Order: sequence, then C-alpha cells, then structure tokens
Amino acid sequence: MRDVPLEDLHFDGCVSTQQHPDGVQPWRLPVKDVELFHPDLVRSAGGASGVRIRFRSDTGSLRLRVRRLRTYCRYDYDLFVDGAFVASHVEDPEHPIALAGLSEVPLRFPEAMARAGDEGSELMITFGDAAPAASREERVFELWLSTAGPQVVNGFWLDEGASLAPAPDPRPLWVTHGSSISHGTGFDAIFSGPGCPAGSARSPSRSWPAVAAREAGLNLLNLGYSGHFAQAALGFLATVRDGHPTVPLLVLSPVHGSGWREDGSCSALIVAPDREAVDPRYPTLSQMRAELERVVGLLQRRGDDRIAYASGLDLFGPDDFAAGLAPDQLHPSPDGYELMGQRFAQLAFGPRGRLLPGRLPPAPTAVPAKAAAGAWRTSSSGAAVATAALGRRGFRCLAEALSLASRRSRVHRAGGGPRA
Repeated sequence: MRDVPLEDLHFDGCVSTQQHPDGVQPWRLPVKDVELFHPDLVRSAGGASGVRIRFRSDTGSLRLRVRRLRTYCRYDYDLFVDGAFVASHVEDPEHPIALAGLSEVPLRFPEAMARAGDEGSELMITFGDAAPAASREERVFELWLSTAGPQVVNGFWLDEGASLAPAPDPRPLWVTHGSSISHGTGFDAIFSGPGCPAGSARSPSRSWPAVAAREAGLNLLNLGYSGHFAQAALGFLATVRDGHPTVPLLVLSPVHGSGWREDGSCSALIVAPDREAVDPRYPTLSQMRAELERVVGLLQRRGDDRIAYASGLDLFGPDDFAAGLAPDQLHPSPDGYELMGQRFAQLAFGPRGRLLPGRLPPAPTAVPAKAAAGAWRTSSSGAAVATAALGRRGFRCLAEALSLASRRSRVHRAGGGPRA
C-alpha cells in the first residue's frame, strides 16, 4: 500500500485541526481558543462526532492509523463509499475496557478518567474491501472517525498506485448544537463492561444527527458536546442571529428524562445539601422546555419569522422510555438514536419541514416505540421533533463555528485551517 501524506487529507464536519508532531487532530471548536472553554466542553469537543475523512479515489482498500487520546473508551469507525455503507471497524468488541479508579468516580471523576491507562496508544484500522475488486472507477469515500474520544490521525494508506483527489461536498451545510445525546455517546462510552446499559449510538455514522443528515442529503457539522443549559438563551440566539440574519433556526428542547430529571433538579442532586430541594439555579427538564418555548415565542413576536420551536418530547418521549429505549435512564439505546434521527429528518426536512422543507417525501406511518425496541425497522418514521439544549459554555464556540462554516470552503486540510 502507498503512504498518503497527511497534508493531503481533508476533514469534513470539524471546526479546526491541530498539528501534532506525529499527526493531525480534528476539533469541533476553534483550537486556538481551547483554553477559553470549560474543560468538560473541551473533552467533548475533542471527540470527533460527525467528523469524516472525505476523498475521491479508485482504491479497493484503505488503512488508517490513529493515536487514541482516551484509552478507557472503545474506538470504532464507519466507511461509506458513494453514500453507501460498507463496513464498521470496532476495537476489540469482545473485550470491554474497564475504567481505572472506578471507585473514585463519584468524587473525582475527571482525575479517575485521566488515570485510566496510558494515553497515546495507537490503533490500526483496515478496510480491505472498500470497493469491488473488479472496479477501478473513482468513488467518493467517507471515513467516519470515532466519537468515543479525541484522536490524532498519524497514518493513512491506499492501494499502491491508487488515485487520490479532493471530494468537495455539494450538499447544504447543516449545523446542529446540543448535548451528549446529539454527540451520540452515553455512560457506556465510559463505564464499559457486563451489565452496563447501552446509551451510545451503534457506530459513528448512526447518531441521530448523522441519520437525519443522511436521510435528507445534508453535510453535517455536529456541535453536540455535553449537557450545558443556558439561562441566557436570548443572548445565545441573538449572537447566532447577528452573524446569520436569514438562516432558519430550529430551537429544540430536551427529550424525556427519568422522573427525577423531569420533576426535580439533576444538578441539585450533586451540589445541593438537601437532595429533595429544587434549586432554581438548576432548572428541571420541563422548566427548560417551557423557557425555551417562551424565548422563541418572544423572538417571533418581535419579527423573527425564521425561528421555530419544537419539543423534544415528540422526538423521544415517555412512550419511548416505557418501551425500553433508554436503558441507562438518560441516553437513548442504539435503536433509539436511529428512531430520533428519522423523526427529526421528517420534522426538519419533510414536506412541511422547518429548516429545508421538501427534501424528503411524506413519511409512512410512524414506527411505534415498542416496535423500535423489539426489532429496529429501517423505514422512515412519522413527523416528530428533536432535542438540543442550548449551552452557556457552548454559545461562543457555536457562533465561531458558524462563522467558519459560512465561508466558501467548509473542508479542513490536515495541514491546518480551512482550505481556500
């Protein structure tokens, strides 16, 4: 196989790239401003949710080498050729990775994670049947990087003599911003092992934003990080609107959570002395929905006819919980993520879509939650909505990401920065 210079690689779905002595790391925030963000957000933004290496080639196989920067997670990768799924590569699927220092997690979670093995171990990913052997026609390849954690791409190979060319994405850019549910990872990404309920998407290309983008034919930029809710939703939306006065915005409230998250304060359980108290500084999920709906209504009354609100309960509601689609009582199951993606695709991009109407035909009857829990059906579900919790820590990142994405080029070279 021939070694491809890293500067010839193009990354879609990232905001910036960082040069390391041995390779390049994609980021979903401006790497020059990393120190300005909360460490929790930085950890999430380093995970390459929605980031793809995209190129055109006549190769029949490819190989990728990465240096994992988070060794307590299992990394996996998806390959698409000409828009069709080819294969997934999962690291040691039969050998769960246990979190070192698990007993210390309740009090010293970040420190326990930092000690979970030696960071920097390398992983080799090979797709030996990327394209039919008899065909030497050029095809568009998309290699979806793992969402499990940050990674440095430090090696890439194609067949000897294979071509390599950029493959600019002509599809409309869609930016989504939200929590770990938008990121596509749950507790099982950290606490791997027997008995740990699934809370992550089945693979990198099967988070709900990825599913929705694929159904509607969109170029995804996923700014889903982790659960940060802003009381200053008006300021967040004003910042985005100042830079993009005509872009349609869909504000999506949280999906259904377990009872104590709906009616009590999740944060109060951690920081408040009285575990039964509801601290007004930490709104419940139902309060978040009401406040976001009020904010959007206020902006609409003031003349913004390009903004809409949707309740996350229609995307993932109590019936989905009852059907067993949230095994960890917070994040959807792998089937749940796909159900959410198909529902969102109809809401935003169907005949009466609130972002890009008419990109999808009318959907057949919605897939019941119980059917999805029992055996996943691949047909599109009925119209519903999605979730994205606005974040005080994330608004500046999103605003700059939108600014970068609005430029002519939205592909990042491994050599650093946007491609001109």
